[in-house]
Amino acid sequence: MTGSSNKENNPPGLAVRRSLKLSPPTLPLMEQPGAGYFALSELKQLNSGYYHDSLHALEVSNLVCTLARAYGRDPARAEFLKQVALIHDADPRTCPTTGVPQEGTPARVQVTLSWMEQEQETLQNRFDWTELQFKEAQALIARTDFPFDNKPRNLGTRFDDMSPVEVYRETLEQLPSAHREMCLIDGLLLRFSDQIAAYLGTFARARKSVKDLAAELNNTGLTLTFENIFDQSKTVLDHLVELHTHRRNFED
Repeated sequence: MTGSSNKENNPPGLAVRRSLKLSPPTLPLMEQPGAGYFALSELKQLNSGYYHDSLHALEVSNLVCTLARAYGRDPARAEFLKQVALIHDADPRTCPTTGVPQEGTPARVQVTLSWMEQEQETLQNRFDWTELQFKEAQALIARTDFPFDNKPRNLGTRFDDMSPVEVYRETLEQLPSAHREMCLIDGLLLRFSDQIAAYLGTFARARKSVKDLAAELNNTGLTLTFENIFDQSKTVLDHLVELHTHRRNFED
């Protein structure tokens, strides 16, 4: 599944807000960011954070595709993970009560999942997904929530009062056992890619990413401290160990 059917028919624009329709891609497919799945203007509107911007979505999509191939996934599965990564932070970033844009705020996974449900038909057409693949995409994205804990979130979606762990469990329960097992591993691949992609390039890029992430956190009223940074680094290392353990068990 490579999304090749999109070469024949341009999909309709994705609805970011009720009053806003994104235009279909206008550039030749292979000249667009996101391998032809989105126009740059679409990515920017769906990823308007400082750290969680369109570049972040592209970096994560490229990295998870590379890691998936190295991990032994077939080309179709690697391409699917690339597609999922492009929308893993998709969020119009508007206040749920006022509808006012809130640019420069952290990722809100439950908002992303809610947006996906509203746009399910359009996303399935654009990526050439089956309904099962759509549900897999939701489970994979649910695993990227941070912190991944038992603390309920309230972001104005149907997932209100549910924790990231509970949301992840719900999305996994929609899948057949074989797909669930694959998503358990691929979810770690996506989460790991999400956390390190911005720091694998130049020092200037990594430094900007840290500053932008701090700005997003500060916009929520949180203060970025050394302890915050240490906890984030430890979490990345923990997930690398977990991923390595899963791979050893899979190979055995």
